[in-house]
Amino acid sequence: MPHPLANNATGVKESLATKEDGGFMKGYKILTHDWRSPLQGGPPLCTEDDLPVTLPMVECDQSDQECGRGWNFSPTLVQAARIAGFWPGGRPAQCLVVETTGETVIRANKSRTTQLQLQRVATHDEIRQAMHDTVQAWAGQQANLLVEEQW
Repeated sequence: MPHPLANNATGVKESLATKEDGGFMKGYKILTHDWRSPLQGGPPLCTEDDLPVTLPMVECDQSDQECGRGWNFSPTLVQAARIAGFWPGGRPAQCLVVETTGETVIRANKSRTTQLQLQRVATHDEIRQAMHDTVQAWAGQQANLLVEEQW
């Protein structure tokens, strides 16, 4: 379920959750097939055998910008796929369920945090539902067929 503040389309800072106030937030992060950031590249963050893994603490941009420094993630898998795609670089993505463990800045489609735990790979059902929700608006009754074709 998306964070209740994640639907604000203004991109203005809506919330700052911290470890001290129990403000952990679950969300989704997409990595490439070989576990790298789909936008920034770099070395693999982990492998499936490493999960769950807590990423190192980093500086988190507290500004009102949608994009900024920090571990980025999205409140829903649909939103994560709009940013990185289900097939970054033409290969199937690693769709991960994550939880914040540090200060978190929440934005309309993308949030960031000082520390992020990669908990598990999303289930096939979670991924299929996100694919369906992504194409439903323009595919209508053909959405199920499109998801099956891509699966």
